[in-house]
Parts: sequence; C-alpha cells; structure tokens
Amino acid sequence: MNTPPVTPQKKRILTEINGLPTPKRMKAQERSSTVYSQVKTAFQRGSSPDIDTDGYSLHGRSKEANVLKSFLEKGLADLESNSLYISGPPGTGKTAQLNAVLAYLFPKKSGTLNTYQTEKNGQTVSRLLSVSKLNCMTINRPDEIYHSIYRQIQSCNIFHDSKCSSDQLEKILSDEDVADMHIIVLDELDNLIAKNQRVLFQLFSWASHLTGASGPRVILIGIANALDLTDRFIPRLKTNGISPNLLQFHPYNGDQIKTIITKKIQSLPHRNTNQIIHPAALQLCARKASSSTGDLRKAFDVLYQSIELAEASAKKKMDPIEFSSLQLHEISPITVADIAKAFNATNLGKGKQFLAKLNIQQKTILCALSKCSGNKSITINSLYEFYKTKIDFDPLTGSLKKTEFIDILSMLESHGVISMGNNSSKLSNVGNSKVACITAEHEIRSSIQNLPLLEKIMNR
Repeated sequence: MNTPPVTPQKKRILTEINGLPTPKRMKAQERSSTVYSQVKTAFQRGSSPDIDTDGYSLHGRSKEANVLKSFLEKGLADLESNSLYISGPPGTGKTAQLNAVLAYLFPKKSGTLNTYQTEKNGQTVSRLLSVSKLNCMTINRPDEIYHSIYRQIQSCNIFHDSKCSSDQLEKILSDEDVADMHIIVLDELDNLIAKNQRVLFQLFSWASHLTGASGPRVILIGIANALDLTDRFIPRLKTNGISPNLLQFHPYNGDQIKTIITKKIQSLPHRNTNQIIHPAALQLCARKASSSTGDLRKAFDVLYQSIELAEASAKKKMDPIEFSSLQLHEISPITVADIAKAFNATNLGKGKQFLAKLNIQQKTILCALSKCSGNKSITINSLYEFYKTKIDFDPLTGSLKKTEFIDILSMLESHGVISMGNNSSKLSNVGNSKVACITAEHEIRSSIQNLPLLEKIMNR
C-alpha cells in the first residue's frame, strides 16, 4: 500500500544532497605508480578545480562567483523567492563554479538542516535551509522532477515508492516548519523542455512573486548551454512578469586557460612549469583551445593525451626499472609536437563522430550556415530566409518551421558546432540573434559525402 507524501519534519531534512552525477574517479588499483600518472591525475576529467584565495572563486571566474554569492546571500537575508538562469557553452565552469560557491556558503552538516547566519536590519539572524541539486538528464519525464526534488528534501526514503505531485511538493516548499528557504539547483535544465512547458513554468513561478507571502520559499538556479532558453521556451514567464536573473559564462580566453593550466602544474610536488610542459607548447594548447570553443575540458583532454604520448615514448626508450624510478623533475617536458598530435587525435575523433550522427535536417542547416556566412556572423532571420529560398529540399523531408529551425540551431550550439548570441531579451526578436559556423568547412564536407543535395548547397 502506497503512503502519500507528507510534509517532512525538520529532523528529517538533509543538509545537502548532491544529486549531480560525479565523474568517475580512478580506483587505487587502477592508478599507475609512475611519475606520469601524477601529472595525468591533475588533468583528468573530474579532478578537483583550483579555488582562489577567497575560498569560492575558480580561476578566471571571480566575477561570476561574486554574482552567484551575492544572489544567494540577498535571497537568504530577505527570505525572498527568486530565480537565476546560468548559461554558457560547455566547459566554461558553470556547474563547477556554482558548486564552489554552495560549498563555501553552506558546508555540509550531515543529518541536520544547514544553518546560515546573515545580517538583517543590523542584526544577525539564522536561516534554516535545504539544498537540492539535480541533473535533469536523469529525469525521464519533466513531471518526475517534483518527486526527485521531494526525495532530496528528506533525509530518509520512507515515501520512496509514492510519487509526489506538484501540489504536494508546493505545500512542502511553503511550510515554514520544514525550512526557511529551499535552494533548488537544476543542471541541464533544457532536458525539462516539453511541448507546453508547464513544468518549467511552474518551477520558475514558485521562485517568484506570483505565489505571494504564503507560497513556496524557493531560490531556483537553472543551468544550461543555450543563452536565451527562458525567452525562447517559456514566453509565459514574460507575460506574467517573471524575469529570472541571468548570468552568462563566456568561453575561456587563451590567457585564462594558460593560467589555469599553470596553476594545476604548480599544485604538483615539483612546481617548475617549464619542466612539465615547454612554454611554446603551453601557449599553443591555450591558444588552440580558446580559438575553437573556449572549452577548458578540451584543453585538459589534450594535455592528458599529450602526457600519455610522452609516457609511451619514454617507455620505449627505457628499461622497466629505469622508467618506474623516474622522478617528476627528470621527465622530458611536453613539446609543441606532442600538443599538435593530441589536438589532431581529439579533433579527428569526437568532431567527425558527432557530425556523422547528425540527421539530414541538421546537416542541411549546418551546410546552409557554412555556405551563407562562412566565418562571419549573420542573423537567424537571414539564415532562415536563405534556408527557405535558396535550398532544394528532399520531397520526403521538406523544410522546417522556424521554431524547429531554431531548436536545431540551439542543439548545434550546445555541442560547440556553431556559436549563437542573443541581442534582445524579447522572444519576438530572437531572429535578430547572431549565429556563426565554427566548424571547419572540410569537416562538414567530409560528413556529407554521398549526399548530393547537401553537396549541392556547399558547392553553390
């Protein structure tokens, strides 16, 4: 017999449950004892980010960190529901920076509510709060998010098997006996997009003035890649006077990537950066990563690959005993050639695989953008006009409506194939947003071989 969800008591609240999937870490027996493994560990995916001396800012993200910290501090001081939408391309530190601020403000206290001290009208007051973090990629249907949030708010799973409805969750979030404030973080927010956007609208409504003083006390933070997701997919927010705060993470530039890599190397036992990587190689890695997508993870992947190349080369030149006894200061630094080989390996692998998996409609839009704009930016309106008037479509597929067209552009942007900007916050002006192709023409041509209609577009 299923027991319906009820409002949990304070003693059953977890301080913070991290619902975001954590990157897989190497088991102790999987780690190599060689000196190269020490360097690789610093650049493997899932390695801990380096925090500045303030205790909460990632290198190169102090501005964004202070915006996040101030947003949370104000909401807790005033006990006002509010929402924030964080956008930016992959690998720009969105989730990592938010996690660093949350860890700084709300240290975990297992089994209890998190107590936060703040100033209000010249007096120190305490706030009891819960922090729930979910990755929406784990949600099969948008309406499952209510029960997922509910499960994170309680410290035990007594009502694990019953589904919590939106109305039941709203009562829990409104109950002052549960907590003074609920912080809800939804990563990969675009996975909740559905036809009517009912779930997204309700979540942002809870974190607004619409529910009144007796409504839910929620600070909602959504994270996704698209710059204008709230404008394009939830126009009802604007209609009802709900305007989430916006925070954009820009791609890392070359200097920022170079500094972050240098800090990582300096965290190793041997702190001589030039001994690990040649200055010219470091400059090349930072420049190439920033000029493509500004994805820090790509720079780390390239360095990891470069270290493996250097390790393989050293193994061939030394006997096993000599190789295993190498010290960090004895290894040869990563060279420009190592970086170039690693970039070629990563680009030829992932880029070609992704382009090959695109369907005809997606490849058609990519070809149209490449041919219409080259390396320059054009408006979505101009691109769509070119798409509708200059392309011969397959009778079986036909052309797309503008909303479908924009959805595909957003998907291509999220995978770093194109870049998009937003010049206006109004839904009606989304067409004036700039879009540019950042994928090499030869890579696009390689992906459309034996597709005459698409080859015709590229050969116009």
